[in-house]
Amino acid sequence: MENRRDMLPQPVRKGCRDRSAWMIQRERLGLDYLPPAGREAVPAGEVIMDFCRKLETSTDFAVLLDIQNHWADVAGLALARHVWPARLERQTLTLCVENSVWLSEMARMEGPRILKRLQSRAGAAKKTVKKLRLVVDAAMVRRNRPER
Repeated sequence: MENRRDMLPQPVRKGCRDRSAWMIQRERLGLDYLPPAGREAVPAGEVIMDFCRKLETSTDFAVLLDIQNHWADVAGLALARHVWPARLERQTLTLCVENSVWLSEMARMEGPRILKRLQSRAGAAKKTVKKLRLVVDAAMVRRNRPER
């Protein structure tokens, strides 16, 4: 019976133009089969930038960015100092509030008003935001607090 090595195809790798060089490399690495050269190595920065570009084109990310950019107009400056839109997933906008007092205020009074304002705005937010979710996260609110 033939040896397994003889049965496998032996392509010439891109980097090894000479078949003997390819055979030496295969023996040196101890491989039965050296697969054909795939894609060239890509710097990690390029992979990350490609991922970020794809993320920016997703509708949820674009709508969230639009809401964050106009948050003081939508919520009002007083409320924008204590509440921040942090995430948009599955038509639910997650709002980070500064403390439990603002959580109660948003749940009772301001939450439904904000949702109506978002849905009445022109653009993708009208169709995208259907529900609000409230989370207490003071650090997130402080980081994104608008200046006076």
